[in-house]
Amino acid sequence: MDKEDLQELFKSSAREADIIFEHFDEDGDGVIDQYEFTTGLAFLSHGSLTEKAELIFNLYDFDKSKYISRDELTILMTNSLTALRALAKGPAPSLTEIESKTKEVFKKADLDGNEKITLDEFTSFVRRDKEVLQCLLGYGVAKTEDLGEDLGAGEEGDVLYDSDLENEMGVRESANDSKKAGAKYGMDFEVGEDEDGGLFAKEQELSGDQFMAVKPWKGTVDNMVPSRYVPTRSERERPDASLDLEYIYGYRCHDARNNLRYTSDGKIVYHAAGVGVVLSHNTNTQQFMLEHDDDILCLATDPSGQYCATGQVGPKPWLCIWDTSTMECLARYRSPLVKGIKCVAFSGDGDKVVASGMDDAHTLAVFRWRAAPKSSAANPKAEQEKPGLLATGKGPRAPVWSLGFSTDGSQIVATCTRELSFYTYANGVLEGRRGSGWKQPPGAIPC
Repeated sequence: MDKEDLQELFKSSAREADIIFEHFDEDGDGVIDQYEFTTGLAFLSHGSLTEKAELIFNLYDFDKSKYISRDELTILMTNSLTALRALAKGPAPSLTEIESKTKEVFKKADLDGNEKITLDEFTSFVRRDKEVLQCLLGYGVAKTEDLGEDLGAGEEGDVLYDSDLENEMGVRESANDSKKAGAKYGMDFEVGEDEDGGLFAKEQELSGDQFMAVKPWKGTVDNMVPSRYVPTRSERERPDASLDLEYIYGYRCHDARNNLRYTSDGKIVYHAAGVGVVLSHNTNTQQFMLEHDDDILCLATDPSGQYCATGQVGPKPWLCIWDTSTMECLARYRSPLVKGIKCVAFSGDGDKVVASGMDDAHTLAVFRWRAAPKSSAANPKAEQEKPGLLATGKGPRAPVWSLGFSTDGSQIVATCTRELSFYTYANGVLEGRRGSGWKQPPGAIPC
């Protein structure tokens, strides 16, 4: 079927035919064959709600301006309402009804009020408007898993949708998928438990097609060796050379928060991949902290800005406390947090840190990373507190978005979705209670 056949069959315009061919004509030969038509329908049926929303957006962005105007939305609403009424065997919508519905939708979708609806605004509207979601679910256009994380009630009963928060939720889902973690390293990766109840990584090398699917470059390298090439003895030896990290371009921001800070001497500290980075904006040079063995997810600095704490993803993640001037790692902890460390915070005196794990219990752990003074004027008989784990316990029911200490360091607060929890710790035990007194249940509390 070529474009002319498509226009005649579906009574579509030339532009609409172009968009359909853009998605269905995989080999670009100007014809949609049976295979392409079947796979295209499969995409429309099984694609995510976001992908379907993008397709509709492009279909009605007639002038390719990257936004939908009020006139374009009117056409979209006319076609949508007419089709829905036809499916329900009801009367066609009136012009007044279409104009009223268009005005209502435009007001909800145009979040910045600039009389334009961008793709992000359109996708956000489709995923958070209660009436639209009920309609899409009813006709099978959307699935329950398409709706994303419910982050609390929005205005007029709409579902609150936040793509940035959903990205952070995606990190947790990836951390809980041991197969995805294993594929990252070319390993069949599982988490086991030893006799003492500790977690360890069970690794099994992939082989054959499994290995090639994860590390395809190995096959490419092996197959690129010339058939008549015979290596000399010197070529078999490892060259006396190495690579030094000079500069990192990038910064992890799509699924992390509060991870860009100033140091005590005015430099900038952040993280990218598994590296802690300190950038001097005056000289545009970087220093690196390389004690992590997987991607860093969170960062905090102490009140002075001299010390930094970073937590990573992984079955047994590292929590590192390091000096932003010397880049020396001063303390490193692993147990009891598992599957990743999503949040970390320093106490007001800078001596303690609290971190949250990415396990189902959202475990919290409090560490003293440097020894407390033996005595002070206020308490001359106080004994020195040694560094190490102070307390750990089950965290809040909902995933943790941020952590913090009270002014005196005796309490911890954790912000979550629909929940604010407070914790005290003593003798190795962490005890919590949920905040109360809300006039109405809160949504997500990011910080």
